[in-house]
Order: sequence, then structure tokens, then C-alpha cells
Amino acid sequence: MSKLYFTKEHTQIAKGVAILLMIAHHLFAFPERIYINSGYISMVSLFGYDIEFLIGIFGKLCVAMYLFLSGYGIYMIIQVKGKLTYKEIFERIKKIYINYWVVFIIFIPIGFVFFGKNFNIKEFILNFIGLSSSYNGEWWFFRLYIELLLFAPLLKFIINDNLYRSIINTIALLVLGKFISLVFKIGLDIDYITNSILYIDIQRLLVWQASFSIGYMCAKFNIYYKVIKKFIEYNMDRKVVYGFICILVVSIRYIIGNSTIIDFILAPVFIFGIVNIIYDGIAKNIFVFLGKHSMNMWLTHSFFCYQYFQLLVFKPKVSIIIFVWLVMLSLVSSIFINYIIRLYNNLIVYKLIK
Repeated sequence: MSKLYFTKEHTQIAKGVAILLMIAHHLFAFPERIYINSGYISMVSLFGYDIEFLIGIFGKLCVAMYLFLSGYGIYMIIQVKGKLTYKEIFERIKKIYINYWVVFIIFIPIGFVFFGKNFNIKEFILNFIGLSSSYNGEWWFFRLYIELLLFAPLLKFIINDNLYRSIINTIALLVLGKFISLVFKIGLDIDYITNSILYIDIQRLLVWQASFSIGYMCAKFNIYYKVIKKFIEYNMDRKVVYGFICILVVSIRYIIGNSTIIDFILAPVFIFGIVNIIYDGIAKNIFVFLGKHSMNMWLTHSFFCYQYFQLLVFKPKVSIIIFVWLVMLSLVSSIFINYIIRLYNNLIVYKLIK
């Protein structure tokens, strides 16, 4: 019966897929960020592009995937506890910050000590509290994620008991976010507004809440259960069908180009397809394991592929080996970070008992 429900195990599999897409995205979608001359040896070319570049471009979908899964998880908290209070939200935020700060304390000083990065107290504080991502550009997601968690208790005013009305409300906020961006880009080119933290936060929140809200709705209206039940009923619960769904998402993603405008639709569909392919397969436990480490791998992998150790990451030359190598480096880092966090938690417990 577990196949009928989107369980924590399904979530971990989806996170495992998402972190691999993120790593591929940052490794291969930005050739201008790879400063070493040798680059990598591609496995194959498709439509005049390296296959790695095409996979890397598609990998941007990982953002919407993570937000969908987060929204789904938030509603599951409500289902268990009956309501969502800011106490639960702040507890969740506290755990995230502990991970963030452990990574920060380990990796950021390396830049100051060994790579000659300039130290500025204001910049340091802004990065430490997550208001700036100047130390690591891929940490832009951290601030958005915290803001969406703070936004979560307000979802009850947007998502009601009517699915279609809830979808309309969500899309309306997305359109508003895009409209605001368009107005300031075309009609009101005012740098001091468009570069302000408040403008960036509001615009991003309005746009990316769509993926978060759709995840929340999928849990609230039990959509996964209803869809998979229909698939079983019509004899469509087959890997070939799920494979076709994934191919369809990939195709649509390439047709619309580099835009993320409909990722809030594509991400849940892709998750549905890919998770059902992996769930009964031999690689299931690998993806579950990667999913459990996905947050730390997100926080650390770009230090390896961009900032400090790019020569080490690209040493194997062959793209697939480079990819696996970076996954391993990030995974080992995550295991070490979790060990540090366990030591910290044990110390806190020891002090409380004492």
C-alpha cells in the first residue's frame, strides 16, 4: 500500500534526484565559471551541444523540486499536529541554520586564509545570517527558503478547501511577481529599487511561492494518492509510462528554453514520474541516502566545483567521472558535517542533564 502514498521515503528519493540535478547544473551549465583550460571530455553530443550541458540546463528544475517537497512537508506537519504555528516554523529554521553555520564555519575561513579573500565585517555578518550570498552565489536559495517557511502559516489565506480557487490564487501571486519585475525592467528602470533587498525578496517570494504552494496543495488534497490510484486502475502503473512522463517534462523544459516560469507545474510531474521509476528499483536506497544528505551537499558542492578545489574536481577529465567525483566529495563533506552536528547536539544534551 505504500506505493499509493507519497511517504517520507518518496520525498528522500526525490531529494536525491534533485541534488544530482543541482550538481549537474552547476558543473556543466555554466562553462564560463570553469576557469581551468582543459574543461572536460564530453560523453556524447546532441543537437550540437554536449549532453552534459543539456542535462545541466535541465538541472535548474531542482529549485522547484525542492520547494514543492518543502511545501508538501509543511502540510504533513499540519496533518500530524493539527495546525502550523510559528513555534514549529522557528524550530525548523533553527535546524536549518545549524547546518548552514557549521558549513559556514568550516568553508568560509578557507577563503580568507588560503585564497586571499578580503574580510569585511558588514559582509561577513550579512552572509552569516543569510541576508547575503556574496560568499557563495549558490546560497541565494537559503534566504528564499527561510522566507517561504515564514510565509507558510499564511498559506491558509491563499489555499482554501477549493482546489481550483487555490490554484488560481497561487498563479495570481506568480503573475503579480512577474508583472512587478516587468514594470521595473521596462517602464521604471530604477536601480536603487531593483537592487534593494526588499524588492528582490518580494519579487522572488511571489514567483517561487508557486512551487511551494503546489506542494502544499498536493498534500492537502491528496493528489498523489488519487493519481497513482487511477494509474493502477487503468493499468498504467508501469515504468515505461513513468519514463514517458519524464521524457515529456524534459522535452517541454527544453522547448520553453531557460525559463523557469512553468517549473511549478513541471517539477511535481517530473517527481511523480522519476520517483515511481526509482521506488521499486535497485538504486532506491542510494537515492534515499543521497536525499538525506542533500541539504549539506547543496551547501558544500559549489566550494569544490567553483571556489577552492576546481582543479581537483576536474582532474579526472571525463565528464561522468567528474560528476561522480563531485558527488562523492560533497557526500563525504555532508557525512563529516552531520558528525559535527551530532557532537554539538550531544554536548547540549550532556549540559542539560548535568
